[in-house]
Amino acid sequence: MKGIEINILYHNSETRNNRDMGIEFDWRLLEVRPLYLVNFDAAHPTYNNDNEYTEIYLGGVTVITLLEYKQFIELVNSNL
Repeated sequence: MKGIEINILYHNSETRNNRDMGIEFDWRLLEVRPLYLVNFDAAHPTYNNDNEYTEIYLGGVTVITLLEYKQFIELVNSNL
């Protein structure tokens, strides 16, 4: 698979503190950063405040992309 660039959600100091204290927060408060994705292990839809995102497994970590699951799969399949 050739790589694709996607936007992912990234913690800022406020959301990191909330996460560490177990406080729920709106993912729209997270920063958006680009990620060049070459390979991944799995993906599934995930939801926050009625918005669909895709959680992507990369080894022992995960990232959340702004793409809905079907959009992500279509993007990956079009770049195979």
